Formats: sequence, structure tokens, C-alpha cells
Amino acid sequence: MSSATERGRAAVRDNIKLALRSIRANKMRSILTMLGIIIGIGSVIMIMTIAQAMNVAMKRNQALLGANNFTVSIEEKGQMDTDKLSVQPQEDENADKNAVKPEEAYFKPSDLDSLEQALGGDLKGLACQLGVGSGSVTVDHATNDMTLVGANVSFLNVPDWQGPVQLTAGRWLNDEDSGRQRKVAVVAKSFAESHFGSAEAALGQQFDLTLKKPVKTLTFTVVGVYERQQIKSAGLDGAGGSLDLDALLGRSTSFCPLTLAAQLKGEPGVDSMTVAGTDLVDRDAFQQKLEDYFDASYHARDYE
Repeated sequence: MSSATERGRAAVRDNIKLALRSIRANKMRSILTMLGIIIGIGSVIMIMTIAQAMNVAMKRNQALLGANNFTVSIEEKGQMDTDKLSVQPQEDENADKNAVKPEEAYFKPSDLDSLEQALGGDLKGLACQLGVGSGSVTVDHATNDMTLVGANVSFLNVPDWQGPVQLTAGRWLNDEDSGRQRKVAVVAKSFAESHFGSAEAALGQQFDLTLKKPVKTLTFTVVGVYERQQIKSAGLDGAGGSLDLDALLGRSTSFCPLTLAAQLKGEPGVDSMTVAGTDLVDRDAFQQKLEDYFDASYHARDYE
């Protein structure tokens, strides 16, 4: 071992001994110095932690309002204006308004499965709705208005601008309901309470829905009861209030399997859907990933 190395180690030991003697000779100053360092570092860590927590909470609240939602629609090529989100084509007076669009003009279940696999862990859920129509409901000779909407299995994972839909009793629609096109429904809590007494009592009960168009009567079995978290609205006095849209419109909305709704409408799927990223996803990166997927999937089709 060289003498230079020995001298270096001796110098380090001497410095350590000198530092320890200085600390013992000035105990109060040393304690105050260490306390200041500890408080300073702790304050920085605390501020960074609070800032990060606030950022995460803000992103989650924005996600609940649909900040990470993207509405995707499928239209015939040439009908989309690239400078605008969506442009409705001019209607041809001689066109057949009842003309059936080809299957490629719809998102089918296989398309949804492929999209879920492509987006992977960045995807929170896909929400597809298909309005069947409105009609009258009869339960024990009592009649009320109802709107029937078809929904997919992952519908609950996607925030809605009207407020999140949450189950209060029973279950949501599942893959078996969809595969067999079962006549099952998830009804509103207000409907369940007014006709069956409570949400729990409504489970397993049946009701008849007579649609206005197409005119037919269907018997549904209640498998779940939902309640929509009411959106808050600020009044003129600054006080917040709850806004129940179904109550304002004087009707109740019930959800049935999307496949059943498509069969009742005579359509193979839906022409639009809402894609939601996870709460903490990079919104711009997720949007680009979504656009790249559809550019690659629809470039050779007559619809985009």
C-alpha cells in the first residue's frame, strides 16, 4: 500500500476527530444546526407531498366530470370536416330517411374488444348507449312513462355529464345478459321505490313496458337499481343545489343489455361511443393513442 494512500486515510481520520471535538465543544450550536437542517428538509418534503396530493385529487375530480372522456363517432368518408369535431351533412330531400346503413357504419362488439386490447391499462372503460325509445310502464295497474336505453357491460366505468350512475341494489348488466339478449333491466331508484316500495324489494320483480315505436309490449325483470349522483348547480344566492334531470323531465330511465336494444332497433351495433382514460392518464398521449388506433383500423373502409 502506497504512502500517499496512508496519508489520505490519516487525513480523513483526523478530520473526523476534529469534527467530533467541535460538536462536543459546541453542543447547543450543533443541535440547533441539525434541527434547522431537519426542519428545512422536512418542510420541503411536506410541501412536495401536499402539492402532489392536490394534483392527484384535482385530476381525479376532473376525471369524474369527464375530462378524460373522448366521444368517438363513425361517419361516411367525406362527411367529416377535419377542422371541426363533427359536421352534419346536408340532407337530401329525395334521400330515403329509413335507409339501412351498412354494417361497417357501426361499432360492433368485436370492435369494442379490439379497442380495449389496444388501449390496455390506459383505458378506464367504454360506454355505449342505444336509445330504444319511450313508452308506458304498467305495474299493478299503475302506469308511468319510461325511457329504455341499451347499455354495455362497462358502462358504469365511464363518468357521465349528468352525474355518475351508481348501483344501490342488485347488479349491473353482465356478459351473459348481453350474450343471450335477456329482457332484464336496471331501473332508477325512484321508480323502484314508487312501484315496489324499496330498491331491495324491486329485485326480481317484473314490469310491462309498452314502447311507442316500434309498438310492442315487453316484460322485463329487475336485476338492479341505480341512483345517479346528482350534479350540483349554484343558485343566484351562491348556494349549491341538486339537480335531478329525470325528475325535471318527468320520466324514468331504465337500462337493458345493448344487444337487446340493437335487436329491437334492428341495428348491428352503435355509431358512437365514449372512451374514458384512467383518472391519472396523460390526456394528450391517450388521445394520440386513440387516434392512431382508428387511423390504422379505418383507413381502408368507406367509413371513418
